[in-house]
Amino acid sequence: MAQAESSTPEIPDNWLNDYTDYRQCFVCGSTNPGGLKLIYRQEGDEIVTEFVGSPQHQGFPGVVHGGLLSTILDETMGRTALFTRTWTMTGRLEIRFRNPAPVGERLTCRARLTRGRNSAFESRGEIKLDDGTLLAEGKGLFIRVPDEVREQAARHHPELGEYFNSMPDGKPLGRR
Repeated sequence: MAQAESSTPEIPDNWLNDYTDYRQCFVCGSTNPGGLKLIYRQEGDEIVTEFVGSPQHQGFPGVVHGGLLSTILDETMGRTALFTRTWTMTGRLEIRFRNPAPVGERLTCRARLTRGRNSAFESRGEIKLDDGTLLAEGKGLFIRVPDEVREQAARHHPELGEYFNSMPDGKPLGRR
């Protein structure tokens, strides 16, 4: 993993990835049998993940379904608010598809926080092939998850209580 620049806060791995007993998120949940099981990492001021689509992920024959590309961009861009120690949910999402995403090839998604406020965050991301071919790009507005939504999730899934409360929203994230 690339070393974060001194001005870029480091995000702990257990914030980027769910290691609780829950792990049911469609995108990152490692125990969700129908999920994508993506693993996230920080590289400097970007959040990064990879995905290799299989035939079950195709829309047009041999091409990863655009809805999955949108989902991967959405989840990756949303994680950029972790630089500000804030849990978010999608408020607006805009995706532009540039080239077909071939099944069986590694797709790398990178996202960067472009603007942050107290309760709303803007991010941009892109998905490329290893040869640099741009497949899709996106931008989104992500809003702070209301306290009552986090509290309800923790009540129904106690294993998530510590996960959701491991970082107080809105406080600057220091280096580990």
